Amino acid sequence: MSTARGDRGADTGAGSHYARIRQSILDGQAPPGTVLIPTGLSTQFNVSRTPVREALIRLEQEGLVTRATRGYVVRTRTPQEILEICEARIALESSAAQPAATRRTEARRWVEPGVG
Repeated sequence: MSTARGDRGADTGAGSHYARIRQSILDGQAPPGTVLIPTGLSTQFNVSRTPVREALIRLEQEGLVTRATRGYVVRTRTPQEILEICEARIALESSAAQPAATRRTEARRWVEPGVG
């Protein structure tokens, strides 16, 4: 998992560490089964363990990681969970497409008279 410390400087907020760890999970840089150890992450981010621990607790609450004996483990999604996620995305994306298409058509009427 790479850090953006060189790009943005040392950022000590738990929110930024949460976002970085979460993105590494979603991007597959920390694949399912990866053990995330707070001391290792705090060294990598050059911060104390507290903001890293807070970020990991938040990720646990979201269901992306589970607490392990030493640290946290990136969760493996079951086929049923993946199916439910895909179904939810389909529902959300299709419900968002209709209003977007309507707004685009209405906007074109203002810009290009005679359209629609």
